[in-house]
This record gives sequence, C-alpha cells and structure tokens, in this order.
Amino acid sequence: MKVGNAVVAQSDAAGALPQLYASTMPDVGRGDYWGPALAEVRGAPKRVGRAKAAQDDAAARRLWDGSERLTGVTYRF
Repeated sequence: MKVGNAVVAQSDAAGALPQLYASTMPDVGRGDYWGPALAEVRGAPKRVGRAKAAQDDAAARRLWDGSERLTGVTYRF
C-alpha cells in the first residue's frame, strides 16, 4: 500500500490545489474542470476533461435543488 500510495497518491495539501486554483485564478472559465496534471491523479493543477456524468445538466439541477433543500439556503440567480 505504501508503494502504491507513493506512485498514485498525493498529500491532502496537493489534493486541494486544483480546487483552490479553480476558485481563485483569473484564467478559469465557466464550465472548466481542474484536476491534477499527471494522469488526473497527482501533480499540479491543470484544465482537464469531465466525465460524462459531470456533463449531465439534469443531474446537476437535481444536486443543486437537493443541496438547497437540505441546507435551507436558496440562491436566486
């Protein structure tokens, strides 16, 4: 397990970098997806593709609606 983690895993701090990058950098566009550069499992943040499920607008709407219902927080755009 230790050897496998050394090859494909990264620290929690490194794992947070794509999220931080996506939320703070001016070159991030609407609908962009950011992840680790090396085979999308580790490395510096880079723009990467999205899984087919992540492109499902109906599923995104259900997730958003459920999140609003469960948290009691509603956003009007």
